[in-house]
Formats: sequence, structure tokens, C-alpha cells
Amino acid sequence: MVISKIVRPRYLFGTFGRFYSLLTGRYNSSQSAIQVFTEDEPHEIGFAEHYEKHLKPRVVEFENARIAALKEARSRLFKMLPVMGAALIFGIYALFLSGWSDDETDVSMLGVFGVLVGAGWWINKTLKQYQTSIKSDIFPIIVSFLGDYKYT
Repeated sequence: MVISKIVRPRYLFGTFGRFYSLLTGRYNSSQSAIQVFTEDEPHEIGFAEHYEKHLKPRVVEFENARIAALKEARSRLFKMLPVMGAALIFGIYALFLSGWSDDETDVSMLGVFGVLVGAGWWINKTLKQYQTSIKSDIFPIIVSFLGDYKYT
């Protein structure tokens, strides 16, 4: 049996946690200064130099981009809260007007669901763009430390 990604508890609670973090402004500032990489394990030998030369300047850029993406997502969330609240109130109102009839309930709930999903997509768009940029820009530099490997 295939379970849709949307109905998995981890996905639902993870999404709520992301929205809660945006509402509270958590993680909107730099957590700490960029540290020097320390080689604690044998397989890390030589990576500190690679980190200082190739990654550290990019990490600073991406930390600033992360904060900007979070601030933009938070701004979008606050812009969409009234719309999302109105959609929920409309959905409840439509349920009472229809007398909980199946046909009207289906249509009104589909509309409410569409508004909520669309708002969630728009809010998370900047965060997804940031995550994609990390994967395409930072990960290949990390993998280049290992030799002739390519991150795809």
C-alpha cells in the first residue's frame, strides 16, 4: 500500500514545525559565528584546509541567504494568515449552510484545501529555492575533497 507523502505524520508535523518556527521568528538570525573546521576523526584529515580555502567564503554567503529566505518566508506567512483564516471560516460556514450535504461539503472543502495548499506552497517557495541552491553549489565543493567524484 502506498501512502502519500502529504498524509505521513512526519511530513505533517514537520510542516507544522516549520510554520511555527516562522511564526515565532526562530532561526531568523545567525546562530553563531562561522567556526574553524576541526579535524576530529581520521577520515577528516586534510578537510580543514579544503574548508578554509573553498567552503568558508561560500558558507558565509549561504548563511546570509538562509536568513534572507527565512525572513521572506515569514513575511509571506504573515501576509497569508488572514487569507488562510478566511478560507477556514468560509469552509466551516459552508458546512453549516449546506447542512453537511456530501456534494456541497466536497466542493467547499476542496476549495479550502486548495487555498491552504497554495498558501503553503507560496510561503515555502523561498525556502525550497535556498535548499536547492545549497545542493547545487555547496555539496559539489564538499564532494570535490574526495577526488574525482561529482555530485549530481
